[in-house]
Amino acid sequence: KKKMSNNKIIVSIDFGTSRSAIAYKLIGSNSVFTYIPEDFVMKKEIETKAETVLLLHKNTLTHHQSFGSKAKQVYAQDKNSSYHLFQWFKLHLKTLKSSEDDPLVPSISGEKVGLKRIISQALTQFSNCAVEHLKVLGEKNITKKDIFWVVTIPVMWTEAADLFMRNACVDAGMVGYPFSPDLLLVNEAEAACYDLIDSFQTNNLGGNKISQGSSVCLVDCGGGTCDLMFIKFTSLNPVQIEEIQPPAGNDAGATNIDRAFLSSLEEIFGEKTISKMKKLPSFINLMFGFEALKTTFGGEEELMMLCVPMNEIIDDYNEVHEDSGDSLTRDKLKALSNSALQRNPNLGLKFEGKKVVIEQNKMKKWFLDVIEPIKRLLLNNLKKNACLGIDTVYMVGGFSSSGFVRKEISQFLQKEFPKIKCIVANKPDVAIVRGAARVTTRAMQSKIQPFYFGVGIAPLFDNKIHPESKKKVYYGVERVDVFSILVKQNESIPHGKKTQRQTYHTLSPL
Repeated sequence: KKKMSNNKIIVSIDFGTSRSAIAYKLIGSNSVFTYIPEDFVMKKEIETKAETVLLLHKNTLTHHQSFGSKAKQVYAQDKNSSYHLFQWFKLHLKTLKSSEDDPLVPSISGEKVGLKRIISQALTQFSNCAVEHLKVLGEKNITKKDIFWVVTIPVMWTEAADLFMRNACVDAGMVGYPFSPDLLLVNEAEAACYDLIDSFQTNNLGGNKISQGSSVCLVDCGGGTCDLMFIKFTSLNPVQIEEIQPPAGNDAGATNIDRAFLSSLEEIFGEKTISKMKKLPSFINLMFGFEALKTTFGGEEELMMLCVPMNEIIDDYNEVHEDSGDSLTRDKLKALSNSALQRNPNLGLKFEGKKVVIEQNKMKKWFLDVIEPIKRLLLNNLKKNACLGIDTVYMVGGFSSSGFVRKEISQFLQKEFPKIKCIVANKPDVAIVRGAARVTTRAMQSKIQPFYFGVGIAPLFDNKIHPESKKKVYYGVERVDVFSILVKQNESIPHGKKTQRQTYHTLSPL
């Protein structure tokens, strides 16, 4: 077996619902570098992470060299319908009941492909790009087998989703088997812990301090979920932390705002027309513009103006659907918008000339529909006995980049928990992938077990202590089924500690 210490380079992949990123670090070095391949973004100067958008060739179901917004561009310009385009596909993992499940995931135009293929191809693309970049940097002979891989996962994932991702890493050629010592899956909030440690050690907390004994709630506000982790600094030199309560999370992610915007567009155009529009280059640009609008929204703007080349949308639509007689005109567009407003005066969205106008109250409602569940998640957890000593909230994740989100969470904490200070990570959207590359430093000394773990055993039946209804006969012997607990729920598990448990024997005669 290859030991992790033999690997020269750590590569972390923050595989997010809406955006993803790569980082790498030489083992023994403290420097972490983030990396976005040229084929992953259209505007590298403003995109710090790539959209989690996968483009597959229809014939082979293998990935195109483009990913993210570049993949959307290629898809939009394709006149031959050669590709499937997938986004937000990671959300399908949260409903897995078995690692063998392979739910069909619809592309943006409706074709369905198995989730295993989609996830493994996305990881293949990320890992290939990481290796090629490292070769350019001078590691000429490096292969995937020479890398220690760290892949981030949400707190809320089941064991089935965890194993599914491990198998996908094998299919991507990153490791030889699911539980390889060269693969670590780490929950996103735990990765944030290590970014916080680095920020503390490099005095990069904006003047804020962490003291020995400080307790911190890590808040990862991402595209698909919000994850919390609760830690205490038991030592500052060396830095050592311990988990004080099991992680928590919910589905309050930023992609819910995109869905709300799409839902309003469907009220105007109809679901069928929007489904047809999704492939148009001009519509893809519309959604890209809305993403930028989300980032700059501060909550005070009276109206949000999203410039849209309406002539381009109309021309694109008519070019694709001219043979079907399903055409659009500016007058028809205006009529649809006015009709939608008459049906729903609170729609809060309309077309004016070359602009989509979104009312402040509507945009604010979309945001608050996501922020309020985050507040409730914080309230429910920070009031628990184990968290009463928390003095700091550390915010990371792409949704934390929003000034409106930061303001709402800060004001909520000031009201409900006035002694807790709120710190937002430097470049919070890449804090997870930075921290993931540092997880191997082993600062985490213990973690809280969120579930009971044990094995099923069948001791001899004793009518003095066992109910008759539980009696079973195995190989002619009366026994009773019992759950033998190995680890209790909420038990603190020290890293590296070995615990002696009882010996179990087979039921059948050998």
